[in-house]
Amino acid sequence: CVLKDAILWNEHKVRIIFLFSLSKQKDPLFDHLFENLVSLIDNIQKVKKLCKAKTLDEFLLLYQINKLK
Repeated sequence: CVLKDAILWNEHKVRIIFLFSLSKQKDPLFDHLFENLVSLIDNIQKVKKLCKAKTLDEFLLLYQINKLK
């Protein structure tokens, strides 16, 4: 979820929220997704681009493009 206005979360302003549903079994695909997300959100310029997404499709496209760089 990309929020229009940031909310305060543990003294930090937050605009992007990820919600995951996990099973008790280890899933290598989730590990891969998580590693990509961590590297993506560690770059403020990439996060700013994600925040500009207006639709889920646009967000996913930006995610796909940025995880390859």
